[in-house]
Amino acid sequence: MNEVLAPVITHFNENLEPDAQKLANHCRWLIHNGTGLAGFGTTPEANSMSTEEKVGITMEDF
Repeated sequence: MNEVLAPVITHFNENLEPDAQKLANHCRWLIHNGTGLAGFGTTPEANSMSTEEKVGITMEDF
């Protein structure tokens, strides 16, 4: 496990739907730069997402 965990910001598209591709690209960038991921719970937008949205965006590109 990495020593530093970066809060992962959930990206949304113009329709205010979670953008899985932008999230995946952001996570890959964080990992490439040596950080671990701390998602869904470290930033407030996750509180407004349903369980289905969180699972869907996580499973879509990972």
